[in-house]
Order: sequence, then structure tokens, then C-alpha cells
Amino acid sequence: MNILHVIPTLGCGGAEVLVSNLAIQQAKSGHVVKIVILEPLHYTFDNFIAKDELQKLVTIEKISTKIKFLFFKRRVELSNTEFNDIVLNFSPTIIHSHLFQAELIARHTLVDTVKYFSHCHNNMSQFTALKKGTLKRRLTDFLEVKWLLSKYKKCNNQFIVISRDTQIFFKRNLPKIFHNYINYLPNAISSSLYYSSKNKSDSLIKLITVGNLLQNKGHLFLINSVYELKKMKYNIQLDILGYGELEKELIAKITELDLLNEVKLRGSVNNVPEYLSRADIYIHGAFKEAFGLVLLEAMASHLPVVTTNGGGNSELIQNDINGYLIEFRNSIDFIDKIKYLIDNKNIRLRMGENSFKFSESYNIDKYENILNQLYSQN
Repeated sequence: MNILHVIPTLGCGGAEVLVSNLAIQQAKSGHVVKIVILEPLHYTFDNFIAKDELQKLVTIEKISTKIKFLFFKRRVELSNTEFNDIVLNFSPTIIHSHLFQAELIARHTLVDTVKYFSHCHNNMSQFTALKKGTLKRRLTDFLEVKWLLSKYKKCNNQFIVISRDTQIFFKRNLPKIFHNYINYLPNAISSSLYYSSKNKSDSLIKLITVGNLLQNKGHLFLINSVYELKKMKYNIQLDILGYGELEKELIAKITELDLLNEVKLRGSVNNVPEYLSRADIYIHGAFKEAFGLVLLEAMASHLPVVTTNGGGNSELIQNDINGYLIEFRNSIDFIDKIKYLIDNKNIRLRMGENSFKFSESYNIDKYENILNQLYSQN
């Protein structure tokens, strides 16, 4: 098959990593794969661990095509022919789009011989009945979605949702005529990239979290948890891997709580598996999480996970088996579970092994096989 993925950019975000790993696997399976991006590569792309393999196996092409909604003239236009030219020359069997802006570009000019798939990596706010933002933004979202739904209907569009939480969202917000086209397919990782170091300290317990420094990721919640654990005389260190707008705020909080030795902001790094391999416990504090790909990466690194319930990540946690899911962002419960794992090394190691076994079901090769079945059936 000729498979064309369309995504705003590539980097180290969950959607981008999934697309990159999937494209590599598809190319290895003998498909011809191209990725079209709408913006320049994100600077974190340099830290994507399989970057060289991706660029060797898959063509990545950046286009400048924008979509123009001229609703008063009752027209929707593309700013240039770049995207349509790619479709014409590449002759894709599948157009697989990821994230909202890619949906708009990829559905403008429909081709009868192409099968269309929309990958729902999150609960896209544009589809929500109760929209937020300015009146202009809400009106724009309404008009864009209305136009997009008409395109979905014409091309028998298929939807891929990454969690039960996302499935519920789209069944609630898409018209009923599309409900039979919603396919549940949880995310996957390249398990072979992750491992566990045998040289871990018995005296210092290393906690780790991975995620952009954004409000939703709940880093302040994690930092406050470390503060409470320090007061209880636990010898711990938290590595925070990621970049983002809250960096100065987090540095200020770390300084205020005198945690410069206990909390390390590592920034965006190119060796995430190495950091995970040296850790003892993975902790996660996101308010909302459509899936939580990084939780699987932690599990593949033999780590137990302590996480707040962000929605989609709830189906990855088996309490007392591979970690703990904390409801209602309860800081006391969160800290108690970390304490329990620190105090009980044998249980911590057993849960880590359970995590590894759980993650094996989410390997990218199995994922691609299921996806190929969806491609073929629809």
C-alpha cells in the first residue's frame, strides 16, 4: 500500500511519536510511506530516538498549503496546490490524518480511490458542543466542523480512537451516522527501545516523569509531593523531562521549597530510555490524558507507575499489579502510594516486572497488524 500520513509537525509529543514509530514499522513491512507536515519540524524532533531510522525509511515533506474558509462566498479553498500535487503524484491507497489542522487539509479534495482515516489522538475541542474561547473562535470552529462533517460523510471516513475515554467523547460529539465508523485502537510503542538498568542505588530512590512543562501535566502537584516526601526524610530525586512555558514558574517553586537537590529539570533530552532505565518509580500528574503513551514507555522500562486519573490513562493501570491510579488528584493517596513502593522494594520490583509484561501487549508491530486489518476492511 501507499500510505500518506498528514500531521501538523513531528517532534516528541505523543501523537508525533506514534506517527513516527508507525511509519517506520509500515515501511519495514513493505509499504511505501510518506509523511506530510504543515509546519517545520519541531525542535524536539532532534531528540526523537528513532529519528535517523525514520528519515532513512520514510519520506517527510513539509508543505505550505493552508486552508481558507470563505463562508460568505460559500467556498473553501487551499492556498496552493502542493498537497493536491502530492496526492496526485504519490497515488495513496490510504490518507491517514492526525490532529485537527491536518483533518482540514487532508479532506479538502477527496479522491474516490483513497480510503480516509482520522486518528483521534485527543478529545478535539473543536467538536465539542459547549465550546470555549472568543465568539469568533467558536464560530470558526462551528463552521469548520460543519464543513468537515460533510466531507466525512462523502468519503465514508473512518475514525481511530486511542482510548475508551476518547471513544466516549467522539460518540457524544459526532452525529450518530458516524458511530459505526469509530474504531478503538489503543496506542503502541517500540518496546525494543526501552530497558532497565541493573545498577540502581539502594539508598537514593529515583522518581521520573516525562511531559511538556504545561499546566495540564500537573508538575506543581508532583513537586509538592516530593516536598512532602522530603519532610518525611525520604532520600529521593525527581527527574522532570520536557520543555515548555512553565519552566520559570517551576524553577521558582523548586527554589522556594528548597528542592534544588531533589528535583531536576532536565529539559528536552534525546535519551529518554536511558533516564527511564535508571529510575525506580514513574509518577504522572496530568489533569487530562487522552491515553498516556509515556506510561507505556515507563512500563516497558520495568517501572511501576503512580498516576492521577486523567481519563484515557485509566485503562493502563491495574491497581496493586503494575501501579496505582489516584482518583480526584488526592495528594495524600498519591504520596502514600509512592511511600509504599519506596518502603517495599520487593513489591516495587514485582510491579515493575508486571508493568513490563503489560507493555508487551502494546508493541508497535502488533499495532500495525491490527491497523492493516482496518485499512483492508474499510
